[in-house]
Amino acid sequence: IAFQGVGNGTTVDYVQVHNNADDGVEFFGGTVNAKHLYLSGNEDDSLDWTFGYSGKIQHVVITHRDISDKVIEADNNNSNRDSLPRARPMISNVTVIGNANAGGGVLLREGTGAKLSNFVITGADKYCFSIDHDQTFNNAGTSATALTGNLTVTNSVANCAVSFKNDTADLFKTSDWFNGQTGNTTTAMGMGTSYINNAAVNAQTAAAPFDSFFDATTYIGAVKDAASDWTVGWTFKP
Repeated sequence: IAFQGVGNGTTVDYVQVHNNADDGVEFFGGTVNAKHLYLSGNEDDSLDWTFGYSGKIQHVVITHRDISDKVIEADNNNSNRDSLPRARPMISNVTVIGNANAGGGVLLREGTGAKLSNFVITGADKYCFSIDHDQTFNNAGTSATALTGNLTVTNSVANCAVSFKNDTADLFKTSDWFNGQTGNTTTAMGMGTSYINNAAVNAQTAAAPFDSFFDATTYIGAVKDAASDWTVGWTFKP
């Protein structure tokens, strides 16, 4: 589903995109918000934004097939990476069950901003998180210990075979950016292929809501337990 400059007067709630040959959900600018997204087996990126997108997203399950590309491909603007308004969505309570034969995890590039919290990323090939392009690093901060607040991740788990893609030419390491922020860990949680939290995940401290759009949760990830599984009864699960 491609949202082309859609505003926040539109309601997007309880949506599945399954085995699409392109992206799962992509946002070309706009401010539209979304909750309860189940993005399963899509071939290109599961979640994609560009051109100054600044909406809010909560409660997302992402699962990959072996031909899937990235979990998230996040751009500001590929023709002018410092173009304004800068992409800076707020996203919380996301669970990613990656695939060791598929593409990477969360790629933040082309000068994007974002505020991310309560993520659980496991099993993605190549990396859980990668930051690319000087403009993205400059937007994030002058160093991993002097962040601007424009590109952040807190209270999240990143546990992949290679959790971070660090390049020697980068202004600072993606791993330092992640590990230096509140409540983050790379500890294995033993979730396997289940998107439902286990006791280890539920023991992690959840971040407070960014604003009134977001539901207050006592857990990180998308689904606390089987009793509160919001995907039941309407999604396709082969």
